[in-house]
Amino acid sequence: LDAVTGLADSWDPNADVDFNTQVFSIAVQSDGRVLASGGFHMIGGQTRNFIARLNATTGLADSWDPNPSGAVFAIAVQADGKVLAVGNFGSIGGQVRNDIARLDGTSGLADSFNPNADFIVRSVAVQADGKILAGGQFANIGGQPRGLFARLTNDTAALSTLAVTTTTVTLTRNGSGPQFTRATFEKSTDNGATYTFLGNATPSIAQLPAAPPEIIFAASLTEKRNKGVAKLSAPSAPLASGYTLTGQSLPTGQNILIRARGYFRSGYLNGSESTEEKVQNAYLLAPVAAGVSVTGRVLTNDGRGLRNATVTMTDSHGVTRYARTSSFGYYRFGDVTVGQTYILAVGSKRYQFATQVLNVTDNLTDIDFIAQPN
Repeated sequence: LDAVTGLADSWDPNADVDFNTQVFSIAVQSDGRVLASGGFHMIGGQTRNFIARLNATTGLADSWDPNPSGAVFAIAVQADGKVLAVGNFGSIGGQVRNDIARLDGTSGLADSFNPNADFIVRSVAVQADGKILAGGQFANIGGQPRGLFARLTNDTAALSTLAVTTTTVTLTRNGSGPQFTRATFEKSTDNGATYTFLGNATPSIAQLPAAPPEIIFAASLTEKRNKGVAKLSAPSAPLASGYTLTGQSLPTGQNILIRARGYFRSGYLNGSESTEEKVQNAYLLAPVAAGVSVTGRVLTNDGRGLRNATVTMTDSHGVTRYARTSSFGYYRFGDVTVGQTYILAVGSKRYQFATQVLNVTDNLTDIDFIAQPN
């Protein structure tokens, strides 16, 4: 709708019109594409059973098609692009999944997450730590007797870091935490007594690797679904790797607090709006000609500092420097030349860590590495 007139614009997915074919839930991905779920069989000019993804400009459905066997009442999007779907179905994404499933953001296929509810699930929400809240009409879910409401563990860690320089603030997210529809930043120079609004963040989008041009899977045979074959092409899936605010002039030589707030909706009929908050202390030094520093911690996936891990920093000329973590997992690179891009990586025999690419324009703190789950 137009924000001034209240009139609908030309965007028209035109879901099939029937009293029993409602749209129950919507979610906007970080690249603007719109996920819709409900009881429909046609939307965006395509046959789509109960869930679809729509182009933000044309309103047309793309080829992402999990094709569940029954209605999808609620959806939630994780920071890694995966989509949680709940409803009254017996199969979805090419797998037998009873009323709750997690779908790959690229292929639409269901992954190994399978709480196997014994009856309808109507609502889903993702907590900041990645755990999943589910509500509905079930008596058993996740292998436990749970009447109507349950919290489920997630096999993917929720990752979140906040990086602060004098000019830029970036909230980086990955894993199972909720994807934000928007994020804001504030600062405090009086230890949190008052905060000053800095601005709305701009999402930066990384694309997951493209799947093969076409994926074909056999439909599960259940009483809720007809025999058939569903064919999916493979659009890329958005991954909200960061929310960034630039053009700042943050004070140096004093302690400040930076507060990041992310907003997202979930639940039955999008009825629940939630806010996730992250506050971090920063002490920024004015850059000097000799260089700046890059510091952070190396952590296991349960939050413990990892000692004696090797951190490498490689510049654009291929020159590599090394640092070893302390007893509590801290590392530091000093005298780093500003205006260059560096690749940071961690070497460990027991744990795997994702590399990070940094454009160093100032002192960087809290550039943390968290072990990926095995």
